Amino acid sequence: MIQPAIGRGVGSWCALLAVISLSAGLLAQEPRYELGGQLRMLESELQPQLGDLGTRQRLLPHLERAVQRFFQLQLADASAELDQALVQLRQGEAAAWPVTAAAVRIRLRHRWLDTNADRLQVRWGWAYGDGEADWLSGVDWHWSLQLEEAASEEASTVSGATVAEGGEQRGTLALAELPQGQWFDIPLDRPLVAGQWRLGGELVDRQRTSQRWRLPWQMVAFSDRLDDRLESVRSRARELADRQTPGASLRMWVQLLGDLARGRTLETDYPADRLLEQAEAMLAAAEAIPQRKPAQELSPEASPGLNPSQARAAAVVASLPLPWLQPGHHWLQLQAGRRGVPVRVVVPS
Repeated sequence: MIQPAIGRGVGSWCALLAVISLSAGLLAQEPRYELGGQLRMLESELQPQLGDLGTRQRLLPHLERAVQRFFQLQLADASAELDQALVQLRQGEAAAWPVTAAAVRIRLRHRWLDTNADRLQVRWGWAYGDGEADWLSGVDWHWSLQLEEAASEEASTVSGATVAEGGEQRGTLALAELPQGQWFDIPLDRPLVAGQWRLGGELVDRQRTSQRWRLPWQMVAFSDRLDDRLESVRSRARELADRQTPGASLRMWVQLLGDLARGRTLETDYPADRLLEQAEAMLAAAEAIPQRKPAQELSPEASPGLNPSQARAAAVVASLPLPWLQPGHHWLQLQAGRRGVPVRVVVPS
C-alpha cells in the first residue's frame, strides 16, 4: 500500500523539475529561478536520507501540493510548500527557527560581472507572506562566494589572479541592518579568478551560533574583459552563415549572454564565462574555414552526395569544437532545417 504513494511522490517531484525547466518564457523568471534553487537544495539534502521511508512520507504531501500550486501558477504557494518539505527534512535544526526563516531569499542584481568588479549588489526579502521582524535583530547572514569552475588557464591569467589566492571570499552582515527590498553592496577582494562562482550562505543566531539555516546556492560568473569580448562575439556571430546546430547554438549562447550582461535573472544558472569561451572557440574555428570553395575543389570522394554549400556546412560542423562532449551541463539549439529546439545536455563525468 505504501509503495504507490512513494511512487507518486517521486513522480510529482520529477514533474515539477521538468515543468520548471521547460516553461521558459511562460512565467516570471525570478520566482522560477528561486524554485529551481529550492529544488536543488532539497534534492541534495534528501539524498543521504532517500532510503528512509518515514522521511519520504513526511515530504510527500508538500511535494504533491507544490506541483499542484505550480500548475495553478501560484508560485509563492509552491515555494512555501517546498520550504515546508525542507523544514520536515531538517527537523531538529528547523525547530529552533521561526517558520518565516524559510521564506528569506537573497537576490543578485547581476549574475555575470567583469573580474575587475569590486562589489556584488544583492537584496533580501520574503518569497511569500510579510515575514516577522522581531527575530531578525539577533540574526546574521554569513555569506560565502566560492569558485566552482575556473576558466581555462589562458583566459584566467589575464586578471592576474590564481585559484589558490582568490578561490573563496566570506563575510558577515547583520540581517536587520540591511534594507529589505533594496540593493546593497557586498565588497569583493580583487583580483578575481575568471570562471563560475557560487554565492551561498546561512542565517546564524548570534546567541546560539550552532543554530544555522542554510540558504540555496546561486551562480555568479566573472569574465576577463567582459564588455569587449561580448561585443566581439556579437559582431562576429552576425557574420556566421552556418545554420546547423553549432551555428544555432552559438546564436542562442549570444542571446543568453546578452540577457545576463543586462542583469536579467533567467530560469536557471548558466555558466556565462564558459559559454563565452565556447562561443569564442567556435567562432575561431568557423572563421578558419574558407567561406567558399570552387565546385571543382569538392571531389565526390571528399564530399559524396553534397553540393558545395552542403559540403561547407558539413566541414563547419565537423571542425567546430564540441564542448558538450566534456562532462557537465551544456545548452544546445538542435536544428533541423528551419526548425530548432533548445535542449540541455548533461554529460556524466
